[in-house]
Amino acid sequence: MRVYLLALLFSLSFQSGQSSIACTVTAGGAPVAGAEIRVSGRTYMTDARGEVRIDVTPGPVDLTIVKEGFAPVTTTVTVAAGQQQAVAIELEKPPTIEESVTVSATRTDKRLEALAGTASDRYRHR
Repeated sequence: MRVYLLALLFSLSFQSGQSSIACTVTAGGAPVAGAEIRVSGRTYMTDARGEVRIDVTPGPVDLTIVKEGFAPVTTTVTVAAGQQQAVAIELEKPPTIEESVTVSATRTDKRLEALAGTASDRYRHR
C-alpha cells in the first residue's frame, strides 16, 4: 500500500509541474501548416490549422520557427509551472534583394582567331 501511495504522490507532483506551449503560426492572417518549431533540440510540426502543443519544463523556453519561403523567427517565452502558455507567431516573407548588372563591350579590327593563333604560336616554338 505504501508503494502505491508513494507512486500516486510522485505522479501528482509531476503533473502539477507540467507546463506546455500552445503555438499558433500564421502568415498574412492565414494558418501555416507544416511550420517547424524547434524547442530544446526537438522539432515539432504545425497541423493544418497552424497549431501545435508542446510540453515543456517551466521557465524560459527558446522557440525557433522555420518554414520554407518565410523568414525564420526566434523568440523566448516564459512558461509558469502547471500552465499552458499561448504563443502566436506571424511569419513574414524574407525581403527581396534586387541587383542589376551592366555589361558593355567594344569592337576592334582584330579577329579573335588571329589573337588566339598568335598566342598558340608563341607556345609552339618553345
